[in-house]
Amino acid sequence: MRKTSPSTHVLSVCMLILLLTGGCTPSPENSHSADELYSLFINPPAESRPFVRWWWNGNNIEPGELERELDVMKDAGIGGVEVNPIAHPEGPDIPNHKAYDWLSPEWNERIRSTLEKAGDREMIVDLIMGSGWPFGGEFLEEDQWLQGVGIRKLELEGPARITLSLKEHWRLPGRDFGSYNNPDAPEPSLFFLQMLPQGANGPTEMTNLLDQVDEKGRIEIQVPAGRHDLYLGTFQKAYREVMHGAPGSRGPVVDHYDEADVRAYMDRLANALEQTLGGELGDHLRALFCDSIELSGANITDDFYEEFRNRRGYDLEPYAALVYYAPYEGYTDTLKYSSNFQQEIRRMRFDFNKTLTELFLERFTRTFDRWANEHGMLSRYQAYGMPWLMGMLDGYRMVDIPESNNWLYSANAKAHGYWIWNKYASSGAHLSGARLVGCEAMTNTRGVFRMTLDMVKKNDDFNFITGINHTVLHGFNYSPPEAGFPGWIRYGAYFSEQNSWWPYFRLWSDYNARLSAVFQHSSPVTDVAILTPEADIWRQYGLVRYPYYMNPWYHHDLWEGFSRQGITADYINEGVIQRASAKGNHMISEHSTYQLVIISSARAMEPETLMAIRDLAAKGVRFVFVEHFPSEAPGFHQYEEKDLQIRQLTENLARMETIHLEEAPAEASRVTDWTGRISDKYHIQSTFRIDRTSENLYGIKYRHGDMELFFLSNQAEAYLEDVPVAVDLKGRTPWRWDPETGERNILPVSEQGELRISLQPLESMLIVLQEDRKGLEKEIPRTEQGTGQALDLSWDLEFRPAREAAFKINAEELFSFGQHPDPRISSFAGQVHYRSQFMLEEDRWDFLDLGRQEHITEVILNGKSLGSRWYGRHLYPVDREQWREGSNTLEIIYTTTLANYANSLEDNEVAKKWIRLEQPEEMGLMGEVRLIRKP
Repeated sequence: MRKTSPSTHVLSVCMLILLLTGGCTPSPENSHSADELYSLFINPPAESRPFVRWWWNGNNIEPGELERELDVMKDAGIGGVEVNPIAHPEGPDIPNHKAYDWLSPEWNERIRSTLEKAGDREMIVDLIMGSGWPFGGEFLEEDQWLQGVGIRKLELEGPARITLSLKEHWRLPGRDFGSYNNPDAPEPSLFFLQMLPQGANGPTEMTNLLDQVDEKGRIEIQVPAGRHDLYLGTFQKAYREVMHGAPGSRGPVVDHYDEADVRAYMDRLANALEQTLGGELGDHLRALFCDSIELSGANITDDFYEEFRNRRGYDLEPYAALVYYAPYEGYTDTLKYSSNFQQEIRRMRFDFNKTLTELFLERFTRTFDRWANEHGMLSRYQAYGMPWLMGMLDGYRMVDIPESNNWLYSANAKAHGYWIWNKYASSGAHLSGARLVGCEAMTNTRGVFRMTLDMVKKNDDFNFITGINHTVLHGFNYSPPEAGFPGWIRYGAYFSEQNSWWPYFRLWSDYNARLSAVFQHSSPVTDVAILTPEADIWRQYGLVRYPYYMNPWYHHDLWEGFSRQGITADYINEGVIQRASAKGNHMISEHSTYQLVIISSARAMEPETLMAIRDLAAKGVRFVFVEHFPSEAPGFHQYEEKDLQIRQLTENLARMETIHLEEAPAEASRVTDWTGRISDKYHIQSTFRIDRTSENLYGIKYRHGDMELFFLSNQAEAYLEDVPVAVDLKGRTPWRWDPETGERNILPVSEQGELRISLQPLESMLIVLQEDRKGLEKEIPRTEQGTGQALDLSWDLEFRPAREAAFKINAEELFSFGQHPDPRISSFAGQVHYRSQFMLEEDRWDFLDLGRQEHITEVILNGKSLGSRWYGRHLYPVDREQWREGSNTLEIIYTTTLANYANSLEDNEVAKKWIRLEQPEEMGLMGEVRLIRKP
């Protein structure tokens, strides 16, 4: 069970009630009645509103500007900030601006002032540990530095006498990998030098050459006949420097495998800051944050081999050369030894990676979590990383607020991993009962000025679909007005009052907050557990993250196939099964319940896991093994005995009625068909079921007392999805809660017990089943684009640039700005007011349709506002009395991004760093303006 939430300096009434009734403990639906949940939906508390990562650029911070920026964020609907000191980015220097060292008296005073001003505004404050990532500092002692072993494998052919200068050949754990290094690291030393003949049958044939190296790092090797592999290992301390460290917390990274070193680092924070703030940190801060785990080759600590021997039952040192690997590459080498010896090497590699993961989780993750709680704070933690995944699911299980990350402009979102990070964060939270599941959202390093609210909604809705329930935007830059345009930019999607669409930002922040409030105070419903074959991946590839995402090829696609049917799937590891119990035919592990468990093509598995599966299956839990049953144990110690045990267990499992074997999906395009067949064949029960699957439609479920909730998202950018949803009403009424307005209405149900759902491009819907049947029933009309009557209009356009003088033109038809010959238009950023008049012979129209638009519009018809649209299809309902027979006036206010303008600033170094377009982007109203009637 998760720990209760510590006190914070700001709590809404709703939050206070929540904490008094259990804080971050599971079963949040018990905390509120249906009316109370709807009240949270209408008026979300600060905790449910989006937060921002607030970069304190270079620690060049002053109280007055900090207060001004808090006002900007508060007015935009932001509920809290994550204070994130970081190195100063490129940008103008400002006279009299000073940089304050992390934990200096001046810096601490600015933290105190920020907490006070945030409290006055009912905003919440989190604090990152250290600065940049991973945390460290120049103040660390030598024995606290991160350590690593680099490796290179050379092929030698004999008979020959070969002379080598080893420093010309070794690969260092940090310096050979770009920016992930410390140029001031001490000189490395030789860690191992071993030669092994190709075709070898075992490690006894390995020759240790370490004592033959002279003081200058040279060696003469007498190579016997045949081909041989020379393994060259180098040891280096302090090879990894804090990335973008702020003043006072730059320098070497702390050893994350040493609990004492980690605690000493964090104690430095408490000893300095608690004295300034008074009381413990949790009296003022909600959570302590740890950014993504990017340790890039940290693969050893002082007692590693002793711990390995105690945990794995044998001594690794004689085999060390066979288990190390380059941090970004993993095990890419070809093992040219006997088949049996190759298998033994892979078993030792599994043991090596398992030991690294265990030590990291025990000594760093658990220490971070406990230390934060000891000081009254929640632990907020990102368990994914680059290049290694250090036990991602268990890392997320161990903390109060597991946090993921989503990227914009990622070339391959699956390979880059954010969907998968989200799923492991939410799966870990489902297991532990954590109430909050965060996401570092809209991470953007390639299109800072291109991002639209349309894009934010698409990606944020997908975060919700994966089980995320709180958004931490990446990010808001501390940038005083005197820094000009675009100011100081560290990273991010330019969440800034200087952004042209900032006046409309609150439309999204209110939408996001309403959904977050409901999801945070409801319990997730899980249906299927999917076991990741970690053992196979660790021994074949190591801890490198890309192979983890892509093997088996179908594995991380399965959750999407289930979601397209309204079924929620979690990803689990072997420990989840080992800790599980059975209730009916369901598997219960910690706080999660599953109707079906899928084992994805696992060849190696711990005997304890198969024994747990046997016992659970005997009690009715259903398991589906894909492609084959496991055939061996993963580790090296006593493996022959354990392999026999595995074979005996699988023979027994194959005869059990609740154990099934299925073929893998045939190809990527058939994954949804496969999950549909599985859910039908094994009778997965769901209150909500999408009857016609679409590649664009996703759903996720929650429960709150007697209410059940279903969130649907249409991820298609151009297409309407019209789909039946089968609902098991059980005497309840289906309501639509509209997160854009806070309103709710009853949805009509067909005689067959179906809801007919029509979702416009990027539209979402929150359906709530509850007992209350009193309310307005409202059918959602299905209106196709391109229907109705097109208006033939000429336009008067008034361009109101964000930073230049306004100007006007006339146009006979709508056109794109990007390729316009007038540079004022092709580089335009700001608002354009389109005005036109037209005649109507009849006024029986229900909608004004601007079609699919990526940017923001606002419509004024005959002097009356119809509101704004900021995503998808810009379809405006119109009361028929607003039309006039005869002459009508139409004004459309269109807001662009800053992309073309920023791209045109040839002399602005900051703007050019963050955007380089080969051609201006297409902007402006395009297509037709149409009038539509209800079907």
